[in-house]
Amino acid sequence: MKKRYNQEIEKLNRLGRTYLHRHPALIKQKALVGEIARKLGYTEDIIRVAAAVSGIVSEVHVFRKQEVQKSSALLETDKQHASAAWKAAEVQLKLAQTRLDVILRSYEAGNSGIAELKEVQSELRAADTAMDVAKIDLEDLTVRAPADGVVLNVDVKVGEYVSPENPVVQLRAKSP
Repeated sequence: MKKRYNQEIEKLNRLGRTYLHRHPALIKQKALVGEIARKLGYTEDIIRVAAAVSGIVSEVHVFRKQEVQKSSALLETDKQHASAAWKAAEVQLKLAQTRLDVILRSYEAGNSGIAELKEVQSELRAADTAMDVAKIDLEDLTVRAPADGVVLNVDVKVGEYVSPENPVVQLRAKSP
């Protein structure tokens, strides 16, 4: 059945290159082939992929007609701002840890109260959360393939601005 389907597709492709592509019988045949394909589970899902965050494209890893695996990198945006946020969060976490050590020693010696200890623990949790957010921001800079498939179009070049509102890569997802 699959062989017959492939033969019909080849036949339609040959005919489609001629003036017959507008012929009513051919249109009906294309519809029939499409119906057979759907019944066999051969669906073509076109996926439009956009960046999760806005930024300037620093690298494009794919090109038209390239096969990609789920989660493979399609492109990357500039990491400069996110890297700075990561470093700031890292410094904030180290300062909070140092302050906690000092307050713990002071508390054990009887020079600090429980309120100061709780305050520093809150600062430590906030710094840890800032690290988590910075990590997610860094990961979001890489646009990844949502499914296995073939790249149909890449609408962006290095140096161009991307945003979540504008898809930059189109994929044809592979059928299961």
